[in-house]
Amino acid sequence: MTSRALVVGVPKTEVTGLPELEGASRDAVAIGALLRDRGYVADRTFPNGLTCDAFTTQLLELRAETMAEDQAVVYISGHGYRIPDSSGDEAGDGYDECLVLSDGLLPDDWFHDSFWPGVTEGSEWITCADTCFSATVLLAIEPFDADALIVPDPKPLHRSRRPGIARLSLAAAGEGETALELGDGPFISSWYTSQILEVLQTAPETTYRGLWTQLQQRWSAANQSGVLMLGDPWMSATDAAHALTNSPAFLARQT
Repeated sequence: MTSRALVVGVPKTEVTGLPELEGASRDAVAIGALLRDRGYVADRTFPNGLTCDAFTTQLLELRAETMAEDQAVVYISGHGYRIPDSSGDEAGDGYDECLVLSDGLLPDDWFHDSFWPGVTEGSEWITCADTCFSATVLLAIEPFDADALIVPDPKPLHRSRRPGIARLSLAAAGEGETALELGDGPFISSWYTSQILEVLQTAPETTYRGLWTQLQQRWSAANQSGVLMLGDPWMSATDAAHALTNSPAFLARQT
């Protein structure tokens, strides 16, 4: 079994009206280093952006390499965007959520229609989107249900070999919420990624469930201290990923 990662920062885009995000590159460099230190093959790290074609090509290559019992992490930091739904699958808010790449938008429909149907049964996928409107942009679970993770008595770690694709999604904000960059000069980074790094540096064995709980607590404290326009961190998982939620976050699977 192998654990691989695709890490992308998109600081600049050709999409009109979206400013440069200096922290996106730093986020990607820091997350790529973290994943390599924690056992991932993270040679697919692109801190200076990718076009839509290049990004989807990298994803499809990662999908082709990720076999049953392998694990893949997909991380992206940059802008998020919303456009009116054109396919009729967004009954809730009427918008397609999009990742913003260097040359344009990649709607969530691409993941639903073109990416997830070809993923190998029995593989594990962790997606992390540090963008605005990011809760469902990578469509890691269908239908989306964050409450599925909140159970009174979490089961101990057990890696089930039941058929299915374990898909776990972390996101910086809800479908209608914004993410935030903080800091100055060499210290600027996104709030969400900086908190993930702080938690895992302090407590490397923190589980995904524990990480999400701490991010929620930090989000609440930040809002109480006056940080504005900060999206509520989200987490969701398919049934096959419930065991994964109790494993150490962003730690490569061992043979």
